[in-house]
Amino acid sequence: MSQTETLQSIEEVRTFVAENDNALLFISSQGCSVCSALWPRIQDELETYDNIALGYVDVDEVKEVSGEYLVFTAPITLVFQDQKEVMREDRFMRMEAFSEKMELMLT
Repeated sequence: MSQTETLQSIEEVRTFVAENDNALLFISSQGCSVCSALWPRIQDELETYDNIALGYVDVDEVKEVSGEYLVFTAPITLVFQDQKEVMREDRFMRMEAFSEKMELMLT
């Protein structure tokens, strides 16, 4: 099971993406009810995979993340393979489709 890293600076976000072959970055904002509901579901979905790193960042605390990763709404789920963004899901993602994509990428 992958542990979640809480990232508190843009440098930590960059390092997280650079140091992990498979990385999921969940970008949230304070007071976002969709964020609060979606993040635990994503964590549960990926708990069986040990080949993906999970990162969590609050856009209200790390404002630079919105410019660097073109974030216009929260939540945003970004998936990177070898430092390249390969998937982007925004606010109202379909968990079934997300699960299928992740299965294809991680197995």
